[in-house]
Amino acid sequence: MKDFIAFFGEFIVVIAVGGMFYAMAPDGAQKKYIHFAISLCVLAAIMGPMISVVSSLPEMLEEVEMEVEEHQVEIEENLTEAVISASRENMEASIIALLSQKYDIATEKLAVSVALDAKDPENIEIVSIDVRAEGISSAKREEMRRYLAEQFLGNPNITVSD
Repeated sequence: MKDFIAFFGEFIVVIAVGGMFYAMAPDGAQKKYIHFAISLCVLAAIMGPMISVVSSLPEMLEEVEMEVEEHQVEIEENLTEAVISASRENMEASIIALLSQKYDIATEKLAVSVALDAKDPENIEIVSIDVRAEGISSAKREEMRRYLAEQFLGNPNITVSD
């Protein structure tokens, strides 16, 4: 907005000075040459800002492109985090449902926490599974731990506690 006001002010000054020169010019053949020169000055005053905007356009486009790329990377990171979080929540719910059904335990008595290694989003690994089973005997907890180890091929660290 500041640039527009400055441009408008300069344009008014050029028009005013041109009008003064035109008014002071003697009548005759010279007046038409003075009118031509004043017209060129007014045209230059109009074209100057337009040329500077057009010449700075590639730089402005690069800045916009960089901002868009930064925003896109941020969106991709947020999306990856959301997918990982949803996957973890789905795994935890699935393990609770599996254990509840297999061992005939109320889902309210089970709590599962899954830790994931998501350094490589294309190769997410389960690091550990922690199960809390309230009011379950230690023999049944050990059986649950062995069952989960069998289901997950023994890769993650599995703990079943009271």
